[in-house]
Amino acid sequence: MKKKGEMTTSELFGMILLALSLVVLIGLATQFGERADKGYNSQLCRTSVVANSKLNTPILGDGVWPIKCPTRYMYFDTDGFIEESGDYKTEILFSTKGKDIQYENREFVNCMNDKSITGSGDLKKEDICKIRNINMIIMQRHYECWEQFGRGELALFNRADTERQCVICSVYDFSDEMEKKYGAYYSSDVLPERHTLDYMMRTKGPLDRNITYYELTMDPMDIFDQPYFDYSFDESYTSVFIANNDNYIQTKMQQIGQFFKDPITKALPFLKSTDPDGFEKFFLNTIEFSPEVLVVRECDVLVEQ
Repeated sequence: MKKKGEMTTSELFGMILLALSLVVLIGLATQFGERADKGYNSQLCRTSVVANSKLNTPILGDGVWPIKCPTRYMYFDTDGFIEESGDYKTEILFSTKGKDIQYENREFVNCMNDKSITGSGDLKKEDICKIRNINMIIMQRHYECWEQFGRGELALFNRADTERQCVICSVYDFSDEMEKKYGAYYSSDVLPERHTLDYMMRTKGPLDRNITYYELTMDPMDIFDQPYFDYSFDESYTSVFIANNDNYIQTKMQQIGQFFKDPITKALPFLKSTDPDGFEKFFLNTIEFSPEVLVVRECDVLVEQ
């Protein structure tokens, strides 16, 4: 029979596993730490996010483990696009030549080979295919932003701060040549609906997954305000992850009190706690696709990354 205050073998084993997990997280993040200044690295980013969620608590202190997810800058031009992050820079051309075909421009290739897609209005088929490729890049980067931060299911950053804390995952910019070519219009104004960003978000998704990018990037706030995805060629846009750790301290204090009152508690309250309906009480994460100039309205604090 278990005595009051005595720890069972399963509880002790659980605590040992937790400690080992944290050691592994720190080891992995340290292993990839040398790459941090060289540009975006998905493995390093995700590892640092998990470590941040586990280690950055009021007990251990804010900033115990910072995230390593540098912003990715996408610069779209009429002939292709450039992606930059830290010291990393790559250029992708809109091309159907074998040596130039890569994952990042495959939508252009598929579009050019699709006989059902034709020109429309003042746009040639090649123009439509270029814009479809741009849409695909935006969809992937937006989805990756939500995915790398745990699809909103992790408490992150400074949890004692109730202000909206943000990370700019990606910035999407268009060249002057694109503005001249397509005009200072929204893409939905110049494209047939099936080629717009919003339509593609609702009908396309990652390979081998029966779910759309729109569904994958839904967050709790979308229940009240359904997102619509569009952009104009004369503005810069962003994918922004937003965390609001409201009522974190109050909730944790209640959990600590409950822990000492309930002798049959099976998990330490510092790890995770949910309300009876299964929803986290003390944080709310969202993701926004918005003009870069509006980031200051959406965010109170930009988290160092």
